[in-house]
Amino acid sequence: MEVIRELDKHTVETIQLAADVVWFMEYDRRKDRIVIHVQDGTYYMNGSIKHLEVYLRDEGYRFLEVDRGTLINADNIVWINLVRKEAFFEPYPTRKSKRCSIAHHRFLNTVDELHRMNPGLSVTSPA
Repeated sequence: MEVIRELDKHTVETIQLAADVVWFMEYDRRKDRIVIHVQDGTYYMNGSIKHLEVYLRDEGYRFLEVDRGTLINADNIVWINLVRKEAFFEPYPTRKSKRCSIAHHRFLNTVDELHRMNPGLSVTSPA
């Protein structure tokens, strides 16, 4: 995928990013762009998140819509917090870890589908 990385307030660069490293993507209505979250940072691209979802699925990637305008990569989720309804991408998340919220009204169906797509997924409540 061709994405934009902001180097500073006035400078950007365009790079190629492999879809399999993406943790989740969300549409930012205020700036009319897609925000792409990966382990080492955040990237951006223009376009429609629905179009991107169809493209990624057609290419064989397992992205799932977890909220309106938010896609999550099922292969990169490690843990789901049942209480806060959040997905994490690290086995031992901290307060500073990236997380992706899952819509309350879709939560149970989303967790079922994510577990089918990624059987190694840990679904727990925090102690």
